[in-house]
Amino acid sequence: MLLALLPLCSGTAAVGQDLAGQKPGAEQARAVAAVRAPQGAAPARQDATTSLSNSADRWLSPNAFLNVANQISSQAAAGKAGAIYDEVSPILKARFTRDAFVADLQKKLSGKVVQRNWQSISQVMIADTPNAKGTAAGEYVMVGLLVLAKGEDRKNEVRTEVLSFFHEKSGAWLLADYQINKKTM
Repeated sequence: MLLALLPLCSGTAAVGQDLAGQKPGAEQARAVAAVRAPQGAAPARQDATTSLSNSADRWLSPNAFLNVANQISSQAAAGKAGAIYDEVSPILKARFTRDAFVADLQKKLSGKVVQRNWQSISQVMIADTPNAKGTAAGEYVMVGLLVLAKGEDRKNEVRTEVLSFFHEKSGAWLLADYQINKKTM
C-alpha cells in the first residue's frame, strides 16, 4: 500500500489516503517519495515514470504526522475547529458532536500562540479488548506538541496537545482524538 500526503494547504485532518492501483502524477509521486523511504535510507527520488506499486519495504515518515498535527493545531488556534471536525475519523465523531467539539476546543485554546514545538511521536497497536471502552482496535500514531501562548492578561500559557491519528480501513490516517492540557504561568 502506498500512502501520499493530502494537500496540507487545504487544512485537512487526514494524513493520507490509499493510492494502491492508481497511477499518480509527478506531484503525487514526489509527495510519496518525501514521506516514504526504504528502511534505513533517505527518501528515494521518484518521478512520474517511476513505478510506485513495489512499496512493501517502505515506511511512513513521522514527519508527515508532525506536519499535519502542526497544521491542525494552527487551525484550531485560529478558530477553525469546525473545519477540522468535518474531516476527522468516525471514532472522534462518535464521541463528540460538531458543536461540542468546537466548544471544547474554544474553551481550551486561548491566547496568541508564540511558539509550537513537538514533544513526541509514537506509533501503537491497540488490541480489541473488552476493557478498551471507546477505543477502536487498530493502528494509531500519536503526536505530542508543546505550545506556548500569551494570554490577553499577558500571562504565559503552556499547553500540551496530543493528536491521535487512526489508520482507517480505507488506508487513510484520520484524526481520532485531540487532547489539550494547559497551565497558566
